[in-house]
Amino acid sequence: MPLGHEKGASQEHRTIAVISGKGGSGKTKIRIVIAMALSGDGRTLLIDGDTGTGGLTYYLGMDLVENTAVGLSDLVSLPRESLPERLADPPLQVVSTRDGKVHFLGVGNHRLLYRDASNVPAVLVDVIETLKQDYKWTIIDCRGGIDDESRAVCDACDDSLLIVEPDTTSFQASQHVVEILGMSDCAAKLRGFIINKVFDDPSVVARIGTSVFRTQYLASIPFDMGATRKFLVGQIPDARSPFSLHVRAAIAEAYPETRIQTFGQVWRATDYNVTNLSTIDSVRGGIVILGGILLVSGYWCLGSVI
Repeated sequence: MPLGHEKGASQEHRTIAVISGKGGSGKTKIRIVIAMALSGDGRTLLIDGDTGTGGLTYYLGMDLVENTAVGLSDLVSLPRESLPERLADPPLQVVSTRDGKVHFLGVGNHRLLYRDASNVPAVLVDVIETLKQDYKWTIIDCRGGIDDESRAVCDACDDSLLIVEPDTTSFQASQHVVEILGMSDCAAKLRGFIINKVFDDPSVVARIGTSVFRTQYLASIPFDMGATRKFLVGQIPDARSPFSLHVRAAIAEAYPETRIQTFGQVWRATDYNVTNLSTIDSVRGGIVILGGILLVSGYWCLGSVI
């Protein structure tokens, strides 16, 4: 029986678009942790809607997904009238860890996907509308910034979550995205914003963001070296890591009716100073962190060459 059509599938469903003002905000790690967290509350589907980069697909393909060549590309190449029949047996895969299990639809073969890119937004909408019927939660990754595909996804979804970095560029880009979405009434679907890569007390950033984005502040995610190491090798941060703890706390805040399990105590505003690079101890720690990242990246590249 196809993955998306198992007996007893819940008829309740909610679709969430994960958006950001620009690339590099950390959506890839955040969205998979969101999906794993929500999988404890009901059947969950994760869709890589960032067809420009396919970052989520390639990230999961390093260790957790066997075949990155299947996915949306198998659907975009079909005539629109053939989609309903093909979606009865969608090209889904399973991502499973000790923290949960989700079904996943990647971008597939990029070469096939962009033979006729003009069809992509419409197909994404059809895929969301059809597949969501068999899942309680459907999470769709959008490209950083705003484009036709992102607007189509946000329009088709019930909610959106905004990922912001605590810097001026990210804030301005995120404000731009919210303004553009507001032109098509999608801004009203914004469930809240999450601040990622936090190195210092996030209180001021959270207050400004609440005013600028006109939505609730959900949580701040501290920089977590352990989570970064796992990301570099295609693994999912452990549910007990500081990174996952705060992502789960954000989802519990956005959807208080859900059964989201958190492991540990959410940090107070002053606790983030432990990652502040303005102190001499933190600078030393930052050097160690940077060295670790470079070492892992170099080892990875060397392995690829060999």
